[in-house]
Amino acid sequence: MNPKTNSISIIVPVHNSERYLHRCIDSLIAQTFKDFEIIIVNDGSTDNSGIICDEYAKKDERIHVVHCNNGGPSRARNIGLNHVQTTWVTFVDSDDYVTPEYISNFLKYNSLDIETQVIQGYYTIGHNGQDNDTLYPSTIYKFHIAEEGKRSTYIEKNNLLYNWAVWCKVFSIEIIRKNNIRFEDNIWCGEDGLFWHNYLCHIKKIIYIEEQGYYYFCPRDFDSTSRNNKHKLSTSSHIKLALNYKFISSVLPKKFKMGYKCTSFLRMYHIKHYFKAILESDILSKEQTNILKRIRPSIKHFVPSKKGVIFWILNLLPTKFVKKLVTKQ
Repeated sequence: MNPKTNSISIIVPVHNSERYLHRCIDSLIAQTFKDFEIIIVNDGSTDNSGIICDEYAKKDERIHVVHCNNGGPSRARNIGLNHVQTTWVTFVDSDDYVTPEYISNFLKYNSLDIETQVIQGYYTIGHNGQDNDTLYPSTIYKFHIAEEGKRSTYIEKNNLLYNWAVWCKVFSIEIIRKNNIRFEDNIWCGEDGLFWHNYLCHIKKIIYIEEQGYYYFCPRDFDSTSRNNKHKLSTSSHIKLALNYKFISSVLPKKFKMGYKCTSFLRMYHIKHYFKAILESDILSKEQTNILKRIRPSIKHFVPSKKGVIFWILNLLPTKFVKKLVTKQ
């Protein structure tokens, strides 16, 4: 499959989104940049979402609908990635919507260099239609370039590694496929960040722009994007997160010369999920135990904080003893 040069795919995972779907798709169709395709993945909706999607596909040949059983947003996005036939890809959640310039905002700053990612700002809208920046401040984005091998205090100062949603970012499908970057199907919390942080390990430049082309609905109806906030991460999910963040925390800070704040944030993700895999599991399989031995944090990974010291002490003890000790507390 040879992607169309400089065109872009918009992947929209949909699950029971009939209340918001018209607003979302209408905003995508209204883009000023016309060379795009919309890949809608209907993730086992039980309302009229699938019917609405099919109606739009009949009217606009740029819209492609894939129907599948409910498997969550990560699996839906992976299915969407399998169908991409363009150079670039971005993601939009089905209860959100965008401005007509959303796509053009990306491509006017970069349309050729696949190792450069463009990230734009957004508006956070509360359930009552009012601006809501409580969780994700949308006013911090100014034009800034972060390059491999150069220190960028902008990322650290504004805590941008934590703002890890995959919307408002454009990705190279070649980089994704070459490095087998996928969403983890069984992870329902933090899967966006894991995908994005992995992606950053394989590019050389990030361009932040001040344009704001995305409207993020928060608080949202978790069911509308195949999410359910009652899901608890499994032992295997904790192990996958720990395994991935061991790699990410060793590569990303060096690549972009990140300081203490960003480095410790990534390392703590590795350490936290490593210990959760041990402490929250009933029984670890032999394979899981071997993986945990391989990704056990070294002394250099620990962060000099209250939580970091506790983890450091626990790491000095045998795994079985750690579980018994914590269980007794």
